[in-house]
Amino acid sequence: MHAPDASATVTDSYGEMLDPVFVEAFRERSTYPGGYVVREVDGGLLGQQDFMETPLRVMSLSDETIRLAKYPGNTFGNAVTMIPGVTVRGTNTYNDIGIRGYYISPHDFYLDGVAGMLSQSSLPMNFVDRIEVVSGPSVLLNGMSIGNSAAGTVNLVPKIADGNFVEVMETFSGKGNWEHALDLSQRFGETRDWGVRMVMDYADGATDFDFETMEKGNIFVNVDHQGKKSSTRVLFGYRYVDQMAPNFSLDLGDQMVPTPPPAGSNFQLPWSRYRYNNRLVTVSHTLQLNDNWQWFLKGGYQDEDWNMCMEFYYPWLIDDKGNFEARLEDVPIRFWRKSISTGVRGDIRTGQWQHQIAFSFDALWHWGRGADWFPEDIFHGNIYDRSIGSADNKMPEKQMGDWYYSGAQRAYGFGLADRISTQDDRWSVLLGIRNQHVSAQSEHDGKKYTQSDSQSVWSPNVGVMYRINPETAIYANYMEGLSKGFFVPKHYGYKNAGEYLRPRKMRQKEIGMKWDGGNISTSLSIFEVRQENVGLTEDKVYTYLGQQKNRGVE
Repeated sequence: MHAPDASATVTDSYGEMLDPVFVEAFRERSTYPGGYVVREVDGGLLGQQDFMETPLRVMSLSDETIRLAKYPGNTFGNAVTMIPGVTVRGTNTYNDIGIRGYYISPHDFYLDGVAGMLSQSSLPMNFVDRIEVVSGPSVLLNGMSIGNSAAGTVNLVPKIADGNFVEVMETFSGKGNWEHALDLSQRFGETRDWGVRMVMDYADGATDFDFETMEKGNIFVNVDHQGKKSSTRVLFGYRYVDQMAPNFSLDLGDQMVPTPPPAGSNFQLPWSRYRYNNRLVTVSHTLQLNDNWQWFLKGGYQDEDWNMCMEFYYPWLIDDKGNFEARLEDVPIRFWRKSISTGVRGDIRTGQWQHQIAFSFDALWHWGRGADWFPEDIFHGNIYDRSIGSADNKMPEKQMGDWYYSGAQRAYGFGLADRISTQDDRWSVLLGIRNQHVSAQSEHDGKKYTQSDSQSVWSPNVGVMYRINPETAIYANYMEGLSKGFFVPKHYGYKNAGEYLRPRKMRQKEIGMKWDGGNISTSLSIFEVRQENVGLTEDKVYTYLGQQKNRGVE
């Protein structure tokens, strides 16, 4: 990345003042030996932060790690689970993960700090420079996501041009999946302040799961300008996926965990299918207002068109012999999202205290349409053979319902943070508060939504860090996350159908230690995270029931 001008005042051997010396250079990101782990992470409204500066558990994986984890449809899952406390919840089909025991969907990931720009399935990673993960709720830093994920933050940072080169890569994986990738990088101008990075990818063939094949392609173009006082990036992306027999995990229900089936077992019908495409554009801009203050702006637009979404949605086990059942569904959907965030950050000194202050405003819109088909047929299979693919399991006659409006959401909020540190940076305190407004709409009459509700919520956050010595720091935090409010669905027979359930808070307490030896680092954290459960009462009221509490050591 292009570094801003730096200047120094120097004197000659006689003590005479010389003219200022200006130095311009391209700064490589800071990685640990091997190049697999990056020191910096995007701290949201706080900007780029070294992992030793934050009273939170953070980790950033480089593109070298992404290359090691390459796999059709699930490169992301293979890479991110190298981080302690992160588990895979999805498969090649859905790239869902768990952070500290709580589910998070890629719909709630960030792309270059912009919310709502990614789809849930088969995330492309050829255009990604690094994966940044903050463990635990962090609504203060990034604002609210589009879904119900509040357990942590995942940010995918796209590649920018870092030289002039052309790279071609061929990859074989699965049972017969070939991938062809092209990576072009070029910088322009006398000071190489303009850059274009273009990555393209096409893959087709069988994965290592029974019946599953995947054809996918994408192109991403990232144009950047690194000026003396400003930095701008504009990313354009298009991708499509055509996947037969999209693999899902199996719901065990109340059955005992059976003997594992053969590797590569698939519990989907061979003729089930996902086919979709999406387009996106994101913009990121920073402007240095003066020596101490910076203005930032991020925004984006994304749309997805799932014209085929036929699947067994999590088939369920019915006995200890490996028999399972499943219902088929076809739910094509189309949705659109817009996102924007802006604010200022800067440094102020008050006596012996240094303040890094940041203020931000962000807003996120989501709306969509869909259709559905749920036949009454129940399909049967066994996890130990390929019986789900038998000729008896034929597609029933298809009668797709009319397209409907699937609802709209809007979230906007204000965040204020102050990182206060002593002159020697031995003590630092992160204080922050966010006000988040969330609204949901449903019941469209063909012209407008006729049902809506909204809530405003305050979320305080605090973190403390003490440096025992330059290499070692201890920290503690109390952080809050926020899940969206929503209307209780009307087509499941719930007694309170149509009721608006308010947003849920997630609360975390954590203490930890970080040590940085230069060539190697480590951290230890003890945490407790709580959030209200959503469930069904005996009289079929869908509401909040008790709490889920997760405790752990990482």
